[in-house]
Amino acid sequence: MESFNFNIKKYRNYFFIVLFLCFISLTQSELIIGNNNSKKLFIIIFGLLTIFLFACYRFYEKKEERIEKVYLKTALPLMLIFSLLLPPGFIPDEWAHFRAIASLSDQIMGDRNENVSLNYNEYRWIKDNSNNMNLSNYRGYTYEKMSESRNTDIVVTEWEKEDFKKVFSYFPGIVGYLFTYSFNMNLIISLYTIRLFCMLFYLILTYYALKIIPFNSFMLFTLLYVPVVVQQGMSMSYDSTLNAVSFFTISMGLALVFEPKFKWTIQNKIIYLLLALVLFTAKNGIYSFLLLLPFILTKDELTWSVIKKKIPYLIVYAAILLALNSSYVLISALNQKQSKNAAFSIYPELPYNSSFSNYKYSLSYFIKNPFKFFYVLSRDLFVHFGYYYRTFFSSLSWLTINLSNALNYLWFLLLLIAAFLKKKNEIVCKFVMSNKIICFCFFAMISFLIRLSMLISWTPLGFNKIVGVQGRYYFPIIMLLILCFKTKKEIKYQYFLNQIFIYIVLMLSFIETLDLFRISF
Repeated sequence: MESFNFNIKKYRNYFFIVLFLCFISLTQSELIIGNNNSKKLFIIIFGLLTIFLFACYRFYEKKEERIEKVYLKTALPLMLIFSLLLPPGFIPDEWAHFRAIASLSDQIMGDRNENVSLNYNEYRWIKDNSNNMNLSNYRGYTYEKMSESRNTDIVVTEWEKEDFKKVFSYFPGIVGYLFTYSFNMNLIISLYTIRLFCMLFYLILTYYALKIIPFNSFMLFTLLYVPVVVQQGMSMSYDSTLNAVSFFTISMGLALVFEPKFKWTIQNKIIYLLLALVLFTAKNGIYSFLLLLPFILTKDELTWSVIKKKIPYLIVYAAILLALNSSYVLISALNQKQSKNAAFSIYPELPYNSSFSNYKYSLSYFIKNPFKFFYVLSRDLFVHFGYYYRTFFSSLSWLTINLSNALNYLWFLLLLIAAFLKKKNEIVCKFVMSNKIICFCFFAMISFLIRLSMLISWTPLGFNKIVGVQGRYYFPIIMLLILCFKTKKEIKYQYFLNQIFIYIVLMLSFIETLDLFRISF
């Protein structure tokens, strides 16, 4: 396989089933969610759970079905259930992501206002957003605020427009927004449509990530069913795009190194360029280190001659990342005006509530006080490790819905076991120690940059812990850490264990979904 093979006819029937399910979800969302009609909601969710269990049964019958097909058939109904149980606005910062999508869409359509323009319903939903309600009450709120016909009155808000470079991170949501805008849909249908476009983009990329990864596919398969990963995948947050692109980038990077038939064709180069556009422009390019994998990893142990050949790739990458971030800082410095988003800062009373002044002030302080810098980083990891762990596996919504803590340990165990499993006809290759060191260094470096960015942009000086970091920020890079446990040793009854392992993952996700259903009512 030199490149991707998009066989439309092969998946035609399943594609029509997906479209039908999505059509039902969209057309019935106002009646089911808006009217808070529990009976109709139960029926739809029961139907989706039945589809999920039927897909599991079909896997039991076929046994040899490819893992990416199992994922596609089971993940779709699972994500639709999560979307129905967690209404728009009940995912962290979803209203802010919607505002960004609307802003970028307006810029594409030629809006010349300096600030974000929204129609009245959209503006009221953002301003009245109530994320402290329980799920049942929130559905009533959803109906009251969002089920009215589309109000075409335009409100020029107090929020600054989003940086246009974010258009790549929000691309699926922007397409969904423009689609709903063209058909003049009301707000609740618009929000679910945007979610749907984000979800389908996520499913397509993760499906192909599972398909092309040359080894350790069970590792990615397990990760994709973790409840918080499912939640972010179906949301209109740019985490949906970033996670999918990161998973795909790692899979493609490994395939380019270890899959002999997977080559740098023109098509693959174009795909990799598109991945780079997302990773370089999302979160200041922190996750763009993943793009280096096919240029740094090797089939054999590193030698000095090999290292010398790889140094130019590092120099070019560093130059691109430095140029992009320097331009951002320079533009911020030239503007030097108070951020109009200060009202939404969690610390609006502080004198440095604009992003640039906060960055400059914090950075200068830590340069003068390096011991304080390392103290805050180490203390935060020690104090917040349990918090990172919970927000990685089971803390949903605004971290107010906590699924079973006991199952978190089982998810962790499954991710470790997945590092030792091999699917049938998997490429047999030695993942040399130098590759494991590189993967660990990339994980540690990106992890450090995540915490550093939150430290110098969100955390007030004087705090002894970092504000804003959550476990879900590590989804794009956790595969790098798990790859460090990869082994070439064969396990007895390998393929029988593979079947059992897949069933355990599917049933565990089923139990977590039932737990969310219980909490929702």
